[in-house]
Amino acid sequence: MSLDPLDNQNLMLDTIVFNKLVQNLPNLREVDLSYVNMFLAEPISLMNLSSSLSSLQLMECGLQGEFPGKLLQRPKLRVLDLRGNDHCLPRSNWSCSLETLYLSYTKIAIHLEHDLISNLRSVKRLSLGGCNFVGSNAAFFGDLRQLHELSIPLDNFSGQIPAVFENLKHLTLLSLSSNKFSGQIPPSLANLNQLISLFLFNNNLNGHFQHNSLIYIYLSNNKLEGAMPSSVCKLKLAQVHDFSNNSFNDFIPHCLGRFSNDLLVLHLGMNNFHGSIRTSFSNNNSLMYLNFNGNLLERRIPSTITNCKNLEVLDIGNNKIDDTFPVFWHTLKQLQVLILQSNKLHGSLKDAIGNYSFSKLRIFDISNNSSSGPWPLEYFISLEAMIVPNQEIEYMRLVDLIFLSVFHVSHYQLEGHIPLDKQLDTFDSNSYEGNPRLCGFPLRKACENGERQLVTPLEEDSKSENGFGWKAVLIGDICSFVFGI
Repeated sequence: MSLDPLDNQNLMLDTIVFNKLVQNLPNLREVDLSYVNMFLAEPISLMNLSSSLSSLQLMECGLQGEFPGKLLQRPKLRVLDLRGNDHCLPRSNWSCSLETLYLSYTKIAIHLEHDLISNLRSVKRLSLGGCNFVGSNAAFFGDLRQLHELSIPLDNFSGQIPAVFENLKHLTLLSLSSNKFSGQIPPSLANLNQLISLFLFNNNLNGHFQHNSLIYIYLSNNKLEGAMPSSVCKLKLAQVHDFSNNSFNDFIPHCLGRFSNDLLVLHLGMNNFHGSIRTSFSNNNSLMYLNFNGNLLERRIPSTITNCKNLEVLDIGNNKIDDTFPVFWHTLKQLQVLILQSNKLHGSLKDAIGNYSFSKLRIFDISNNSSSGPWPLEYFISLEAMIVPNQEIEYMRLVDLIFLSVFHVSHYQLEGHIPLDKQLDTFDSNSYEGNPRLCGFPLRKACENGERQLVTPLEEDSKSENGFGWKAVLIGDICSFVFGI
């Protein structure tokens, strides 16, 4: 029995309705009621499910109270998903047959030192992110030798990453992100030959990093330092590399642009990489997101970026690039975000713009450089994506602009009504100075008809202090890549 999750949020099941629903289904094996409103259902009613039950998925159902312990002892139960609920679970007597157990983002008290872990000898997929752990020794997970996926983010684990994780020889995914792990990443993790995805972002890890047959690597927001290991060049199947917000302080490895034609995301922003961008990007590469923002990179932008035909986001802002404005950008037909702000780019934009091919460009930031000469009218006409907004893109519907904390359009020769909007109303007149033809609140100059216009779908996002211009959009882009992958 499975209901479409997209429609489930409008459904409600109380104890009586649930019992009627399942009483005539004695051979029911799989139940998926994710997102169904079961706030009024008593958990004990779940005991009426078939004894043949092998899969029970109740994510975000609003179930509360004591979960029936005997249901957890059923020998045929293989999959249990209770994410996002508020149960009380038994501390012992769990079924040894469970292969998939998802309890993330619940308020369930999980006792590591009791039978919950010791009984789960057959579990292959275990997700306990954002749970209420009693005990903080993550080494207990090293006893679950059959694990293929272990996800324990947002759980306040601290200390070093347990070396006993090397016992998990079948592990394909390991997520320890947003904890308080410190020290160096155990070299023994490199011996996990089946490991594909490694999520260690938002910890206090330092030192150097060595890794082997990985495809998705997320190590952002740590304290990794020194040179990026040469072993990254051996990852022929890599698709995502996120090393942003660390303390790498050497040259960017020359091999990064050509070692994997499957690479989709390369994020090296907010480090201390210096020297020139020596990377040579190979033909037929698959890069969609390339971010070097917030480093100490100098000299020129490599012309081989023209080989990145699928590139949608290019961010080289907040560096020391000393070059003329690149003439290559019009060849990147898929480009939607181009950020070159706060460098030493100079010269005329007229020659750099080329044939004015910017049909998909939505965000273009070259502020704090040294451009010269007039901008051709044809350039503005070519910005089709900015002129006609795509209503299917979620971040282009900025109705309340609740994320906008900084807004400056001073000295832009704007005219007309200042748009009516809850968030725009929080900015003072300094945000609009130098535009004598603007009228309306918060300016003292009233509009002639006294009316104000509603906000249009397209509004500028802010440029954050850490160098990530257009913050909301970039977050949206990287998230879309991650979820898409």
